[in-house]
Amino acid sequence: MLEKFVKNLVPSLQRGDPFFVPAFLYTYRKFSTTRQVLDLFFKRYGFFHDACEEDEQIKNLICYFLGMWLDKYPEDFWKSKDLAILNQLMAYLLVNMPFSELTVHVNCLLTQLEDLESTDT
Repeated sequence: MLEKFVKNLVPSLQRGDPFFVPAFLYTYRKFSTTRQVLDLFFKRYGFFHDACEEDEQIKNLICYFLGMWLDKYPEDFWKSKDLAILNQLMAYLLVNMPFSELTVHVNCLLTQLEDLESTDT
């Protein structure tokens, strides 16, 4: 069931469906974890061709989806003490979209949270 939902995230954005992604983000915690969703999502969208227009469009939709998720449910990404989920997201972005605004945003967020952790200890 989770794989089917994850598989439909980007296509729903391509179709302009305004309900699928928000509904998924609101409810997925009832049957899954953030890590499980990201693992499936990154597996599905783990390879892109250079200079491919279609892949560039998909990357833009991925940035939109991940940015929306991070903005609406930030706690999903930093609830682990070691920031593993946020670090996993950063690693994916550095490989696939190193110059995106989302990569810059996640990097700043990680830096802030790591600074907070170091002042707490």
